[in-house]
Amino acid sequence: MPLAMVVGDEATVHELPDYTVNAWHFEQSELNVPADVVVIDREQIDASAAVSVPDILRDEANLVFRSFNGKSNQGEADIRGFGEGSGLRVLVLVDGIKVNRADMGNIEWQTLPLRDVETIEVLRGGHNVLYGNHALSGVIKITTRKGGDARANASAFVGSYGYQNYDASFAEGVGDFYFRVNANVQEDDGYRENSDSWSRGIKVDMGYFLGDWDELSSKTSASVGYLQYPGPLLYDEMQEDPRQSTNGGKQFGDSTNYRQTLSWYAVREWGEFEIHGGYNRRELEWSLDGIYGDNDQDGFSLTPKFRVGEDAHFITFGVDLLYDALIFTDFLDDQRAIERANADLSRATFGGYLFGQRELSEEVFVSGGARYEYASTDYFYEKYVENQLNPYAPEFDDPFAPNPNYKNPPDVEESYDDRLSKQGWSAELSVNYRPNEGLSIWAGYDRVYRYPVLDEVAAYQGFALAKPLNEDLEPEVGDNYEFGVKYRSGQWSASATAFYLALENEIAYDSDVNLNVNIGATRRTGADLSLSYDAEVYGASTQWSIVDARFDGGENDGQFVPLVAPVNSVSQFWVRPVQSVRTVLIVNYVGERYQGGDYSNNGTRKLDDYFLLDAQAVVDVTASVRAYLRVNNLLDELYATTAYRGSYYPGVGRNFVLGLNVDF
Repeated sequence: MPLAMVVGDEATVHELPDYTVNAWHFEQSELNVPADVVVIDREQIDASAAVSVPDILRDEANLVFRSFNGKSNQGEADIRGFGEGSGLRVLVLVDGIKVNRADMGNIEWQTLPLRDVETIEVLRGGHNVLYGNHALSGVIKITTRKGGDARANASAFVGSYGYQNYDASFAEGVGDFYFRVNANVQEDDGYRENSDSWSRGIKVDMGYFLGDWDELSSKTSASVGYLQYPGPLLYDEMQEDPRQSTNGGKQFGDSTNYRQTLSWYAVREWGEFEIHGGYNRRELEWSLDGIYGDNDQDGFSLTPKFRVGEDAHFITFGVDLLYDALIFTDFLDDQRAIERANADLSRATFGGYLFGQRELSEEVFVSGGARYEYASTDYFYEKYVENQLNPYAPEFDDPFAPNPNYKNPPDVEESYDDRLSKQGWSAELSVNYRPNEGLSIWAGYDRVYRYPVLDEVAAYQGFALAKPLNEDLEPEVGDNYEFGVKYRSGQWSASATAFYLALENEIAYDSDVNLNVNIGATRRTGADLSLSYDAEVYGASTQWSIVDARFDGGENDGQFVPLVAPVNSVSQFWVRPVQSVRTVLIVNYVGERYQGGDYSNNGTRKLDDYFLLDAQAVVDVTASVRAYLRVNNLLDELYATTAYRGSYYPGVGRNFVLGLNVDF
């Protein structure tokens, strides 16, 4: 298909029994991809009163998010039953560029305005061959909107606890050139005390068609933001008043984010290719009860990929070149004038892969591939003797009394300077049986892996570990087996995927030894189920994730992995009382689970299960004006999204959102 034919908004696929996805990098029929794939398109986003990417992922893809501030704007996604650090096993791509951080920090979701998103694909299961590191349990692929036909848009959402979200955009196309500009402002006082947040962002997209078969594009975004952390509560404190905060508002962070993506898409007689070049810049500044840090991160990526052949017979190959750099400065106090410690860390990653599919018959397809990846990481850190840093030792009657221990330069109390290298491989093989247009039956195997992130290995952010540099921490590796069925026919859609993941060297923090360690082997057995019926004027859908996640061997043999709920689900029921009004009832359920760090399953009380009931109405006032009303947690359920050894982080109580969207 000529690229010039797909400039504008994508055509709706609402009633089609089969549609295209980019799970294999290039467009492919969804039923031809032997994997569990959920697609959230522009039509679903416009028809939802959800206000953030995590909200729409919870509603439409049955993802669970855990958060330390009660909100989803910096929550971590859980796919396939991972607890602590679940977001480290989920690769997040925005316009083809990795946005996962080099450290254990979560994605800054508030820098991705939902009204600027065109589509989201959620790929469950291991996808390391095509996507590399982080893609152990799943991939979230976000594609933002771009220019085309002349159009403008403005939206405003307001809600409980001071929530405000304003978005405006303008798009135009002139000949072979197109552009789009989007601006977004968000503010939120927060459900809990000391949980303020805000962000300001702008994004500029430009593109140019070189004839019918080549497209060059540039996407540039910049944002600033602020987050407060209300801190944990004891169980009784949460029961008494889940909105309270116990840290006096002294935990917060400021951020500046910049992202640049350059892309070249091309179609040739022999096939097609994409080349993405990306740059991510993060400037993070935080204050956490005595820890004052500046965390500056730069990420560079170059990811060319090629496909030779047609849909039935093809070979895809590519390379991923990544470089992440992190400079951290730990200050003595909130004046940020005297350095207590500094770190300079970087990782260079090279990955090459080959993947293909072959048609064995009109109904049977086999696909598979392999990847080799090498990562080299440099670690440098110096911590100085603290009582030698300040030239003054203030006293009550003399604030400028000299410090007798002062030295310039100070002595180094603790340091490391080392280079660690890791390498490994992944592979996959799948068979897909297509007896008719609407049915796919498939089975597959994936060899999966994940490298530890920088601060899993090294202590440099002011939180001391038993070993400042843990050279013995090994990558997670495992084997993933899946069997699935997908059915699409008219108004019905259904899928079922059973999986078994045997993982070695799973990484988690062990408070008994004060270190991130390979806690040993784990086994996950489960299923992802979905069923949907849409009769236009009414319909229903339900999605369920079921998993049994346990330790396999060692002192915790047979115990459940903490923070993993055995069941979570989302169900929706909708009706159109009149053509211009769509009302929806959404029910979320998360099962009980053990608290973080409770590997023996008897150290703390379990986190309670919870139901959340949400209701929304979307009204088409005119052809260009749409109004939204949503009530979240309608029954005001008291619950915690996560907890660690008796420290609870409550979720948000009942709240409402009102919105208006206008197209010009």
